[in-house]
Amino acid sequence: MPTPAEIQYMMAHIADDKRPNIIAAAAVSLSLAYIAVILRFIGRWRVSVPLLADDWWILVALVCGPRDIAVSNRHHGDSERLTRSE
Repeated sequence: MPTPAEIQYMMAHIADDKRPNIIAAAAVSLSLAYIAVILRFIGRWRVSVPLLADDWWILVALVCGPRDIAVSNRHHGDSERLTRSE
């Protein structure tokens, strides 16, 4: 539970919106992850190394991971703000 001082600070900064920063960080991170996986698959193809289980699991994680994180954040209220309950 937040302390009264923390609640006061949160209420004073209730209009602060960090969503653009969070979206930008997620977009950059996800883009870099896609680039890394694509380069891995291209590299394996160019040197004629077969794709093994770890390659396919990386691909599964890349597809399912962002969706699971988004669902988890929404479910646990990480995307919600502190509001005054009256």
